[in-house]
Amino acid sequence: MKKVENYLETLKLKKCLFGGIAPKQIEIVIQEICMLYDLELYNKNNELEQERKKNEQQDIRMEKVAEYVRQVLETLRSQIQETNHQLNQSSSAYSVLGRKMEEMELLFASSAYQRSHVFKCRRRKKRVVLRKGVSE
Repeated sequence: MKKVENYLETLKLKKCLFGGIAPKQIEIVIQEICMLYDLELYNKNNELEQERKKNEQQDIRMEKVAEYVRQVLETLRSQIQETNHQLNQSSSAYSVLGRKMEEMELLFASSAYQRSHVFKCRRRKKRVVLRKGVSE
């Protein structure tokens, strides 16, 4: 557009300097202005087309990135679900193991008490037997 404006300015200067311009020259000038204007439009269209192609390429890249991110998120989601499932199984296994340990501790404590009680009873019997033996 600048070229067209510059050309029109030059045309005005010529008109001022040389007086009037012949009709044939006016037609030539109009054709040149139209050509310059068409050239400007062509260049602008090329710029817009290049910008559109660039944007399309960016869109394609962004779609690829978005698809990759979706795949990664889906993989992570499935891994998290699998880990949660394993943790739930481990948790229930630990829970069962914990109950068994408590039962074992109770049994051990109970048997230890019984052993000490039996041991004490045996000692008492021995004492009683020894006392009876001594007194007889």
